[in-house]
Amino acid sequence: MSRYKIMIADDEEIERLAMRNMLAEGVQEAEVIAEAANGREAVALAAKRMPDVVFMDIKMPGMDGVEAVKRIREAQPDVKFIMVSAFDTFAYAREVMKEGVKDYLLKPSKKEEIWRTVRRVLAEVESERAERREREALEGKLRQAESVVRAEWVTALFLNRVEEAEAADRFGFIDWREQTAYAAVCRVAGREQEKAAYEWLRQEWIRREEAFVGPLIGGHVPVLVPVRDGKDGRTVRAKAVRGAQRILADFEAVFADVALAIGMGTEVERLEAFSTSCDEALMALDQTNANVRVMMFHASLNAGRGAEDLRLEQSLLEAVHDGQVQLMLRLFDKWAAGKSKTSDFGRELEDVAYRAERMTENAGVVLAPHEQVKDSGDIHERVAAVRTRLLSIAKQMDKWQHEHAYGTLEAAKRYMEANFQSALTLEETAEHVGLSPYYFSKLFKERSGTTFIDYVTDLRLKQAKQLLRTSGMSLKEICYACGYGNPNYFSRLFKKRVGCPPSEYRSNGEPQKKEEDRKKRKEIDAHGDQGVPYNQS
Repeated sequence: MSRYKIMIADDEEIERLAMRNMLAEGVQEAEVIAEAANGREAVALAAKRMPDVVFMDIKMPGMDGVEAVKRIREAQPDVKFIMVSAFDTFAYAREVMKEGVKDYLLKPSKKEEIWRTVRRVLAEVESERAERREREALEGKLRQAESVVRAEWVTALFLNRVEEAEAADRFGFIDWREQTAYAAVCRVAGREQEKAAYEWLRQEWIRREEAFVGPLIGGHVPVLVPVRDGKDGRTVRAKAVRGAQRILADFEAVFADVALAIGMGTEVERLEAFSTSCDEALMALDQTNANVRVMMFHASLNAGRGAEDLRLEQSLLEAVHDGQVQLMLRLFDKWAAGKSKTSDFGRELEDVAYRAERMTENAGVVLAPHEQVKDSGDIHERVAAVRTRLLSIAKQMDKWQHEHAYGTLEAAKRYMEANFQSALTLEETAEHVGLSPYYFSKLFKERSGTTFIDYVTDLRLKQAKQLLRTSGMSLKEICYACGYGNPNYFSRLFKKRVGCPPSEYRSNGEPQKKEEDRKKRKEIDAHGDQGVPYNQS
């Protein structure tokens, strides 16, 4: 199959045949896919066959070539045109050139001239294709990075870590303006299809509500839903419930064997208060059942006890995840004592053990084999079994963090140092060291004291400074050599981080060092031959 598609528009059939034969002889990489006898037919065929290049005769009956070019370009701005005419008329040429026509041939033209013209235009088509592929690849990586940042941001809000959420703005992906929002929490029950269900939910919440979706942890997915003004007059509550019900209905059509329930909190005006809406969403979720699977929080729910229980359970899971053994034991005993009188205590025991296991799996830790917690009928035996299981997980997490976390991060840093010149992503690095992107980002920041983005930026700017000092490369070449695809962005970032533009750095060095050298020279001048005084104490 040919790489390029050409259409010929000419009212004379013999001219179309001659052009087709010349192109077949000298431009094998292209194929004539359509012929039109007038401008109106050319417009219709272009819309149907989508050519890359059109040979357009200017003088044709009815709609002429100039008008046909205008019509085609309105719908297909990337199409390239080569105008053909037996009239050497400057006025016509000037008019069609305004429409972005790439070349102008007079009848009759030598076939070598036609071949050169076509190859020149096809080279431009190929160049634009390459730019489009590069742009799409870059946008794909940006979408992946944005997905991770959004997930981390929502999780930070969900856990009431506002300072972490605010720090996410430094990534530049999150465009949050002052507006109200509410929390939704989805519970997915169907372990074999859990990941596929999560991905479907993530995409649908984003597509329908422009929502921010957190990671799947323990079968639960937190969602921040911006409130947008509607023209139909329905309340926020009514629209939120209606939207969640539509997501539920469409979800069930795709995942027949996966149970989904959605709880929603009330809207808040400040992101600092978002965790309150999260608590409400979890309390509403707790009230769902087989008949009511979408619930929005209302005042009649037991807000005090529900919020306390949910925070306690989250603290328990975090203690397991962080390997804090003694804290985990205290929290589990407190949690179990509070839950022991509920009718679903057995199910909640199984659920908390499963959520703890999933959190460690997301961290990339392979747990030691264990027997499943059996429903023996004796609730005390089940409590003891779950307690033992959580203790085992916490100990393994503690051991992993002491023995393997450092090595894992060092391996990640080595990988980053070897690949920062390319379009390196957090997901790619996390996969290299066998961790989930979310946990790798969290661990990297905790252990390194900096974010993944900042660490890569420092590597790139260090390389840029070295090349500016020691090489004769142009600024554009240095930009690409350091892993950046946009010279303007590179220059702005360099100036922001270093304190001066790259061109000035190449000439004078770093502003801080220049200031230190100036002060040193001033001290030497002030003390003359005695030199700079030193501390004799």
